[in-house]
Amino acid sequence: MYKDLQNTTTLNTELSESLGRFDDKLIQLFKKSGQDYFDGLVKFLCEQTNSKSAFVGKYNSEYHSVLAQSFYVDNDYIRNYEYNLIETPCEYVIDNKLCVYPENVQQLFPKDEELKIFGIESYIGLPLRDSNNKSLGIVVIIDDKPMQDIEGLKSLLQLVESKTELELERVFLKEELTLYHKSFQDIFKNFQDVFFMIHYNENNEQVDFVISPSVEKILGYNLKEIKNLNFADFYVEPNERIAFLEILKLEKQVRNYPLTFKKKDGSIIYVEVDCELIDNTSQKNVAFTLRGVLKDVTNKYKENLRIEMAYLIAEKSHRRLTNIKLLAEFIHKTLNEVINVPNFYIALHDADKNELYMPVFIDDYKKVKTSEYRTPFNDVGLTEYIIKSKKILIKDKKGLKQLIEDNNLKVRGKLSECFVGVPLISEGKCFGLMAMQSYVENQHFSKED
Repeated sequence: MYKDLQNTTTLNTELSESLGRFDDKLIQLFKKSGQDYFDGLVKFLCEQTNSKSAFVGKYNSEYHSVLAQSFYVDNDYIRNYEYNLIETPCEYVIDNKLCVYPENVQQLFPKDEELKIFGIESYIGLPLRDSNNKSLGIVVIIDDKPMQDIEGLKSLLQLVESKTELELERVFLKEELTLYHKSFQDIFKNFQDVFFMIHYNENNEQVDFVISPSVEKILGYNLKEIKNLNFADFYVEPNERIAFLEILKLEKQVRNYPLTFKKKDGSIIYVEVDCELIDNTSQKNVAFTLRGVLKDVTNKYKENLRIEMAYLIAEKSHRRLTNIKLLAEFIHKTLNEVINVPNFYIALHDADKNELYMPVFIDDYKKVKTSEYRTPFNDVGLTEYIIKSKKILIKDKKGLKQLIEDNNLKVRGKLSECFVGVPLISEGKCFGLMAMQSYVENQHFSKED
């Protein structure tokens, strides 16, 4: 009797240790997620049941097929495996409930070629469903020998059912989000204006940011770069951002609101914004959301400014008592509203003295600023060449060199990287020149400028 009791105690100890090892393995498996979980699951099922193979598959209702998330056969994984469900044991599982074929499964499903390829004798499969009872997929154990302990196999599959459904549902959700993101990009890729949505916390700090791909055309940033930016980085003046938020909080909605932004390359862009503020959004840690569209109105802004400038300059020029130096300084200051002109001069031909009189002369190279300047009129000078030719000159450094060589001209000071010269003409006679130039490499003026 003592010996029987001792044997029973030993058996119980072994069973307890075996169950403990099983629990540890299951706990470690449930700690995993995504593909790591699926790969771990099928291997776990094979090891625990001493079976040839196991797989977990994702159901495709459109093609009535299953794509294996993970397929473990003879201690190895098969990737990218998909098969049609028609007249297979899996078809019965997807459409019904847990199905078991403990032996002769090939004879029961003679048209299922996959069973023959893998030499399958027995099969047990469990359907996986989401919270709305919609088919997600299937988890299956298959073997090349008849199955034993059917109830144990059922219990094992039911044990991993909930966790596997959760992980498979995440796969479907991720795919839906990917499709949504692609759809979002497709909708807006040809959209000229920029759609944006910004979530802020109660401290006016950005917590999330969504913007359409058209931002690259307007501001120069691609979507990957945008992820690391804050919408506040676009503003030229921080105070303009503060004022914009205050108006939105007060009025909740604005239309054609003017803002000044800076592009990726640092240049200025003028935009108009249609925007609304949404309070008490459902997202966690979000106090309010801005949703709107911004459009580039730089050309319109500059054109309006040019018209205004032309009017102001013309009005000032036609006054009977006009100080030419003050007028030249006014023109430079006004031009700077539209174009960055760090090097600028107006040269007038004083025929009586045969001189060039420069009422305003600003030059980084010569370190001269708003100082009157006189120099002899030189027949081979670049400025004099433009006055005599009466033609607008727009040249980069290479073009200037070629012009100078072809006409045996001379340049006072340093040769610029880009030069724009506009002759000043009255009643058919050219009496001077207005010029701007840049000494910075790759900083060129456009014809519009």
